[in-house]
Amino acid sequence: MFSRQWMLGGIAAAAILVGCSESSTATPPPTEAISTQPASTPTATVEAPDDGGSTIQANIQNFTLEDLTVQVGDTVVWTQQDGVSHTTTSGTPGSLDGVWDSGTLQQGESFSVTLTEAGTFPYFCAIHPRSMTATVTVTERDSAAPSPTQTPMPTPSVTPTPGATAALPPEAAPATTVRLFIPSDDNLQLMNLWIALGAGHFEEQGLDVQLVLPPAEGGGGGGGGGGGGGGGGGGGTPPVLGAPADVAVMARPRYLRLIGQEEPVLVFANLLENDPINLVVRREVAEELGLSADMPLAERLNAIRGLRVGVAPGPPVRLRVLFESVGLDADSDIEMVIIPGDEQNQAYEEGLVDALYAHTPFLERALVEQGAVMIVNQSAGEVPELGPGLQHALVTTRDYANANPEVLVALAKALHRAQQLVHADLQAAADAIRGSGVTLLAPQGLETIVAIYEPAIPQTPEVSVEAVLKELALFPAHQTPPDLSGIDLTKYVEPRFAQQAISESPPTPSATAAATPTAIATPVPTASPTATATTAPPIQGETIQATIQNFRHPNLTVRVGDTIVWTQRDSTTHTTTSGLPTVPDGIWDSAFLNNSQTFSLTLTEVGTFPYYCTIHPSMRATVTVIEAGSSDTSSSPPEATPGSSGDDSGSGDYEY
Repeated sequence: MFSRQWMLGGIAAAAILVGCSESSTATPPPTEAISTQPASTPTATVEAPDDGGSTIQANIQNFTLEDLTVQVGDTVVWTQQDGVSHTTTSGTPGSLDGVWDSGTLQQGESFSVTLTEAGTFPYFCAIHPRSMTATVTVTERDSAAPSPTQTPMPTPSVTPTPGATAALPPEAAPATTVRLFIPSDDNLQLMNLWIALGAGHFEEQGLDVQLVLPPAEGGGGGGGGGGGGGGGGGGGTPPVLGAPADVAVMARPRYLRLIGQEEPVLVFANLLENDPINLVVRREVAEELGLSADMPLAERLNAIRGLRVGVAPGPPVRLRVLFESVGLDADSDIEMVIIPGDEQNQAYEEGLVDALYAHTPFLERALVEQGAVMIVNQSAGEVPELGPGLQHALVTTRDYANANPEVLVALAKALHRAQQLVHADLQAAADAIRGSGVTLLAPQGLETIVAIYEPAIPQTPEVSVEAVLKELALFPAHQTPPDLSGIDLTKYVEPRFAQQAISESPPTPSATAAATPTAIATPVPTASPTATATTAPPIQGETIQATIQNFRHPNLTVRVGDTIVWTQRDSTTHTTTSGLPTVPDGIWDSAFLNNSQTFSLTLTEVGTFPYYCTIHPSMRATVTVIEAGSSDTSSSPPEATPGSSGDDSGSGDYEY
């Protein structure tokens, strides 16, 4: 981690770019006076710190900048907490005032500014300018409110700092515009793309990506595209072969058909490799049949023989492959009920089907809003016959690729950065999706679908002929597959752009969920006990093992000084977080725990601690802490009992 620091005072309108290395804190450099015309906003100078000021800590977190009120001479220190890049830049989007600019801040980096002029300073994130804006209000020292008016100095200048050099901010290189066709603006199967957009990865590569949507009357959208695997599968001339797009996102039916027609297209980046469709059943059916995600796949599918399974017109081919993988016949062993995607949840609600074979947004709606249970996770690669492949790809023309190879490499780099992010930090990926401008058709289920689709997103954007051939075998049932016999697929599948992007990409960031963080409680005069972090639990306590499994937290009764070790056994992500849903009390928070990860906690205060999962708030339970040696449990060990996984209706429960 390194820190960038600027000292800004009240009589200069020009900013100074500070050079720094990763091993030291940057010091503002001296310069000759730089004059500008009077500005309408407060201005600043770089000068030595005023020891009379205070240090104000501010977090850049959850794609939010803080509104701040400080006094003249105070130093604001922003610390960037998100897993994606941000900036703190003075001015407003499209109208920089040059007072300060942090440059790109990665997670854990900080930037500081000292303001010595009263006034109001708007600022924003240059990477996410639409949603991240705020204001720093600077008041006179010991004044309760900012000055009502502020007249800038008529000839602002920069005050030199001894022992350094200064330079004016260089002109930013103009971004390269790329017109990118997408079949819809609401399809989370394109999660890789939305993360790259929301996290600013295209901007990092010097690209101005302009999304191009199909005409309103012809754009099916991800919300109802159940038949073709999520849009982009229809006929017609694709925009990538002419105006108005340079590159297009295409599902397999589209790009396979173009290859079959021997159009001059190139498939060059992989957005989704595993199947986005998964099998869910009613909770009461799962409980009656004793279904569990831990059962062998053949046992699960045998158990649902005779059930009515809702499926859109396209995916029956994949449903048949699923059943064939364990020696069953979907056409005879279950009743396939063909239901368009946008009617699936209603049919499920009305009891017309017992199960759904569905993708986003119908999948997360069934899980989050209708209490369904996922019994087959194709997105995680559970069925090798259905992946990995090339479900969604970036496609361009040979002419564009020959003229703009560096653009295709930059696009692949941005996608690879997004892939690294989602595999390292699910919450940061979800936050980036929210900041991307995508239309969320099931917003309450975003974290759920991110956790489900994470393993479906490839580790790299590399493409291959083998992946294309696998997708040909799974062509939608209601469409005629193209004949690719006799076609040299190497002329249509180009891996070199992604390969170059991978070779030039930075290392994969580490996951934010630590393997075994610990905490210890200390008493404070509040309504509920609290905890603080420690490096080791007290020696005198016992270790209590608790399992997070089947979307349930256990109720626990322990003694003061005992250490609880939660082990996460589900295939999706959970947390153990103290407090109640939407009201965390800050006592502990494991952050995201993937399968087999653990979190430990030692509590030294008697009391009752409610806790829950932030991703699945219906997972609620309680830790009850009693005095060490209490007669209440002196003859029996601390106990763990099943906690809640939701209310009686099953609404909001998720089990995979």
